[in-house]
Amino acid sequence: MKNLICPVCYQSSLEIEPRGVVEIILNRRHLEKGRILFNMLREVNDPSFKKDLINRLAEYFAWRSKLKHPTPIKSFDLFSTNFHCIHRCKIDLRYRFSVIDLLISTAEVRSILEMLTKEYNIDLLINWEEC
Repeated sequence: MKNLICPVCYQSSLEIEPRGVVEIILNRRHLEKGRILFNMLREVNDPSFKKDLINRLAEYFAWRSKLKHPTPIKSFDLFSTNFHCIHRCKIDLRYRFSVIDLLISTAEVRSILEMLTKEYNIDLLINWEEC
């Protein structure tokens, strides 16, 4: 589990909410239909979250593969605003935090992206050591 720092008190006290919304970010841009609900109360590793992620990415890559010159995938992230500080700090909604390695592992994300970009013939140029 990642150690998350609260942007208000600067303590390692940030926790993800049990339910919320995740935004998919590809090449530093929000996907138009890139919001996924998560619910950790159902299961620790919510299988519907992973399934929804694959479906949204497949839909996007299918559209992107039809472009004349599709740009390669250079960056990817999953962000959420559904976090709270255990010290009850008031966190502004403009703060977004990555949920990779909280809701889904980096290895799973990499596997999904490699599978889908290969299937839709889109270049994947992410430096995984920086993730």
